[in-house]
Amino acid sequence: MADERNLFRGDVSEASSAIASPLLHDDQQSHIAQHMGSPGLHEASAAESTPQPVIPSIVQHDVTETDAENARGLRITARPLSLGHLGTRSIYTPPTPSNAVASSSRTSPQTPESTNPLISPALPRLDSESSIYGYGSGFDSPDEFRTSRGKNSLFTEGMGTFPEEDESTTRPTTINDNYDEVVAGCKSKHDIHTGRLSWLSISSLLLSIYSTIFSGIYLGIAIAQPRYGRTIRTGGDLSPSTASIVFALFAKTIELSFVTVFVTFLGQVLSRRALVKSSRGITIPELTMRTWVIQPGFMITHGNHLSHAGLTVTGMIALTAALAAMFYTTASDALVSPHLKYGGWEMREMRGLVETCYANSTFILNNCQTPVTTSLDLNYSGSTCLAIEHAGQAYHNYATYLDVWTANNDAGIVASPDLYNRPQAVGLLYDNTTVTGSWIETNTSNITSSWEQYGRIINNVTMAMPHAGVSAASRSSINNIMQPADLEGLGEYSVKASVVSPAINVLCADLTPNELAPLIYTTWPNATLINPISPGQKMAWPHYDGDIKLEPGQDYLNSTAYPIDFNSITNVSVLNSDSIYLLIKSAATTNYTICQMRSFLSPSCSTQFNVSGMARGTLQSHCEDPEDTMAYSKSVLDAPISRNKDYAAVISQWALALSLNTGITNANASIARLLSQLVPTMPHSAAIQLSSNLPSIGEALATLAGCTLLLSTTTSTFYHFWNYTETQIPGSFLPFNASLARQEYTSGATQKWQYIFYIILVVVFVTNMICFVYFIVRAGLVTDYTQPQNLFTLSVNSPPSEKLHGSCGAGPEGEQLNVAWQIGIQEGFGGAEHFYIKEAELQPAGHVHHDNGTELRHRAPRKVKRDFPPPGRFYARTANPKAGIVHVYVQSPPPRTAATGHLRDETNELALYMAMVMPEQWDGGIFWGDVEIYRCFIVLAFIIVATIIYTSSRGAQSWYPDFHLPTTAESSTSPSTKSPEIRLLIPSFEGHFPELLHFLKSLTCLCTDISDIPISIILSNPYEVALFNSHLASEASCGATFQNYNTSAASLLRQPPRLELVNLYDILPPEIKNLTSEDTTDLLEIWENGKYNYQAIKKLAAAAYFDYEYAFWLDSEGVAVRPFAFKDIVDRYLENPVIWRSTMTERRGGQGMQDVMAAGLSVLGRKIEDFGKEYWNLESFFWIIEKAIISDLISVPSFTDPGTDFWARLISNPMPKFEISIYNFHIHSMKEESTLERYAKYRILDSERELTKAGLAHAIHQIWDWVSDTGLLERLYLLLREDGCTELVAEFVRKNNLFFQRIDDKIFLEREVAMKFLREAPVALIVSSDPKIDEWVAEDQLRGNGTWSMGI
Repeated sequence: MADERNLFRGDVSEASSAIASPLLHDDQQSHIAQHMGSPGLHEASAAESTPQPVIPSIVQHDVTETDAENARGLRITARPLSLGHLGTRSIYTPPTPSNAVASSSRTSPQTPESTNPLISPALPRLDSESSIYGYGSGFDSPDEFRTSRGKNSLFTEGMGTFPEEDESTTRPTTINDNYDEVVAGCKSKHDIHTGRLSWLSISSLLLSIYSTIFSGIYLGIAIAQPRYGRTIRTGGDLSPSTASIVFALFAKTIELSFVTVFVTFLGQVLSRRALVKSSRGITIPELTMRTWVIQPGFMITHGNHLSHAGLTVTGMIALTAALAAMFYTTASDALVSPHLKYGGWEMREMRGLVETCYANSTFILNNCQTPVTTSLDLNYSGSTCLAIEHAGQAYHNYATYLDVWTANNDAGIVASPDLYNRPQAVGLLYDNTTVTGSWIETNTSNITSSWEQYGRIINNVTMAMPHAGVSAASRSSINNIMQPADLEGLGEYSVKASVVSPAINVLCADLTPNELAPLIYTTWPNATLINPISPGQKMAWPHYDGDIKLEPGQDYLNSTAYPIDFNSITNVSVLNSDSIYLLIKSAATTNYTICQMRSFLSPSCSTQFNVSGMARGTLQSHCEDPEDTMAYSKSVLDAPISRNKDYAAVISQWALALSLNTGITNANASIARLLSQLVPTMPHSAAIQLSSNLPSIGEALATLAGCTLLLSTTTSTFYHFWNYTETQIPGSFLPFNASLARQEYTSGATQKWQYIFYIILVVVFVTNMICFVYFIVRAGLVTDYTQPQNLFTLSVNSPPSEKLHGSCGAGPEGEQLNVAWQIGIQEGFGGAEHFYIKEAELQPAGHVHHDNGTELRHRAPRKVKRDFPPPGRFYARTANPKAGIVHVYVQSPPPRTAATGHLRDETNELALYMAMVMPEQWDGGIFWGDVEIYRCFIVLAFIIVATIIYTSSRGAQSWYPDFHLPTTAESSTSPSTKSPEIRLLIPSFEGHFPELLHFLKSLTCLCTDISDIPISIILSNPYEVALFNSHLASEASCGATFQNYNTSAASLLRQPPRLELVNLYDILPPEIKNLTSEDTTDLLEIWENGKYNYQAIKKLAAAAYFDYEYAFWLDSEGVAVRPFAFKDIVDRYLENPVIWRSTMTERRGGQGMQDVMAAGLSVLGRKIEDFGKEYWNLESFFWIIEKAIISDLISVPSFTDPGTDFWARLISNPMPKFEISIYNFHIHSMKEESTLERYAKYRILDSERELTKAGLAHAIHQIWDWVSDTGLLERLYLLLREDGCTELVAEFVRKNNLFFQRIDDKIFLEREVAMKFLREAPVALIVSSDPKIDEWVAEDQLRGNGTWSMGI
């Protein structure tokens, strides 16, 4: 004890027996200072009563009294301290401030005593009121201030006075000695390993179980895509809004539990790696991996960490988990949360209410809704009500039908002479359902063939209407079909019913007066006449029927007189007849027209009913389609056509209600006048056929009578027979076959691109499984040293490192992030363990690390001595006499200084508080610790790849790679890194719906990138949108051999996946929207012949409204003739974009074509003289546009009227304008006036010159011979009429990338010539085509005449 006292008094000579002096030679005394802290461990009273030992300051100058005083102030408890392991390495000593007081006589404050000889007592708090390390409340003397001002003043305080040192020589040296001999300065209260029954292990396992189970359930739901039916509906067990919240809530809990579980797992992996001596350790970026998952923005703000750790196995796993956690709720919303979604067509039996047979006039009359009951009008209450209903429905339907014809005429649409392709009859049911009929038995409707056969004009028309009972059956609760009201007004469904369809036949024949004479009473001999109403007309006396003598059982069919012009007479009195007759006189002919009207039930149709949200439903008949599996004839084989005599009574009431018999009194009824003007007459020239701009009287009468078919099928039988004795029965729900497609709340993707989120769900579930297995396999958990509180505690109890020199202020950077660290474990006094951070030991070359799991799993808990410093203080200390460090400590929390600031994330805390051994430079290799875990994640990687392949195969629609357009050598050297966004803009209207459906079907089946191409159909009004949507619902799928190509990849597609129907009104700019209503056909009235301007508005408004990079303007009458990809077409076009023009000559053009050019230029504020009056730029049908140019076109002011905007200029000029002409003129002018690249890349080429270069000059006359007012390239196909030009024209198309060609009519070309051209030329689409041209293509495929690819 005497030796100890002598030692601590500073008497070196007397302490020689206590210190291993042979180890401290004179030449080894090298400026060593003990880095200890606060001046004093014992109370001041003890210092006065007992002599205090001191530790000598071993420095290169004499020990002074001041030194002894400063050392004496430490009050360290007396205990032998061996300095035998002190080496000769020089330890950094903070310099003494020049302005500090040299010494202090102040005694240490009273502090608690520590039982650990190497742990300092609590330090006074460092304050910085006067300066960073000024004389604050924690320092009452200059000595204390001086001892805190060294370079590492935040970590150490001097033990005495030190000599001044040059700033450049005061860098800390590397401490690289053996850590095995570090004296334990921090006695751990608990073992680093916790068992399975600890709360940490149990809670982590429970969270893992929850996250694994529910993430598996969510993945299963996303894969199974269950339909929730009536479970999720308005007023049901779960409302849609509640269901959305519930699914989102569970998704959020899964996300949170997954983050917690994975961060725990990651902490275990990294901590175990750091604890294993044979490992390579962990780096600072790896310590921050948990922050990637918890705080994803950290990867952006600290991107340098990704470059250091992101490519390691652990880094990639953490990065994957971070992305999965970030997007999990989004993936859940896309794939798991219920959305309204169509299911497939399901065959089922439906039931509908049946109360009567077909066309029961008594039932119809008795069920007419009127407040005037039989008590008020006994005999005529029902008939009056029915007459009003007939007239109201018939006139409404007829007016709508005539509106269609008017719109077509205004738009310049020529009706086909083929009845099948003419506008369909329309109707209205229950005021909320639009009805569309179908022309059937069209083989008997050809007026031309009837004329050739009978020498008489015969207008024979047959129309089928859908069965009205299907609408009521679909809405009936007995069929359990959720209505839009059950789905918050948003649901849709479609029904295809296999039921009979009511049909009406109207047969009209042209007769001369002599042929009619036997039927006209006034022409009979001895007829009694009276004074006529009109001059020259013979009128019968009122009792003329008494003059007719009939044999028993006979009846007569006659009229009392000939009707005058614009009048009609009906005969509804023929006994037991199934028909009524109408005699009408047209002013356009001297002959009369007699029409027979009768009805039957057709088995060749099905009824289709579509409901979309709260909008109007659509009911339509689908007839005479051999591929229609729901036709009634497919359910009831060999079902006959069932004629019905009861219908005569129904249509008789209809005819009288419509005043069709008022011609007997020359009443000049408006309906009769209008009908008489539709009578087909003999043309002055050409063959007789149905009018191209007017419906025939047969079509008109069928449309007018369509309402009687609907009334006759309301609650009537669905079959072609009536098997009851009574014509009316109590209501009974009878079955019929049906196919149903409906929207229900369903889990799963609603768009193809959403399949990518399956990767997120798979990653989360598999990662949860791996973490769960890990927690089960591992026997408890170790302390997670990646957690900030554990990392901080460990850091402040660790020695310093030169590798992190300079990082204490702003954190580590550069190569400091590559330094690897381990956690050292040192046996301390009393069996306690000391844990600290040290540099990872480098492994010899070729060393393979194996995780020493047993070391951590089966280590016995150590009994530790619970002797800790006062609360609120954090101490980092190491005791390694060999290294020369006796004690290092800091005060917590650290003072806010300019150097430290707010240091909160783990990286800066680690740099600020951790004193580490400086290791050798890490080689940067990947550490393969916990090998079994990485194997699991390798399996995860394979699962992710498989998921990507799976989702890609589901979402992709790209096939026939050999059919893609070739890439030239120039383009192959500069491959595009991003595919441009492409859109199709197709204006249309009801009259072109058959052509448009045919066009879309060919695109769906043959366009290889159709799934990537949004298609916008621009329609005129909401009615057209609903109608076309109903047509789409009935479209058949492509099948495996569309046009005899191999289309198996698109066999299930029925329409383009990204198709949208748009009412023009919704996308109009305000300048034009204010001029019209939702029915934008009002705009046609602005101009005298407005169809061209109206079409231009549709295309330009769509081009301005939608987003794209490149778009195609297309018309409805196109058809795809071979597999192709729009992306390839755009790529080839961009290689050599061209604006074509040709020269108008005496044989071609004239004032009309010049006016068209001038009208387009007027929109730009330019004159035709600027470009040349002789030039025409409507050359090609290849209409591709760029969004950037469209934006310029609309925003660039007019040269002549800069105050008027583009849209006002567009509608101000009444002359016909073409959008592509305006677009071409804009490019032409901007190319000359600007240097913008988007214009500079275009070339302006003359069609005549290029055709001449191609050797086709001699064939140009073929175009002039047939059409004069046209562009050359617009009708390039006419050059094929010239012998020997097929190969030249094909080469011209190939060279100039004219992939869309016009072929108006097959009569202009020989079949073999046309097919040879299409085989050799890379033509993808035939625009403005003959609707049968694709039939030639399909037949040519079967013949095997070459390959129909786009290749050159």
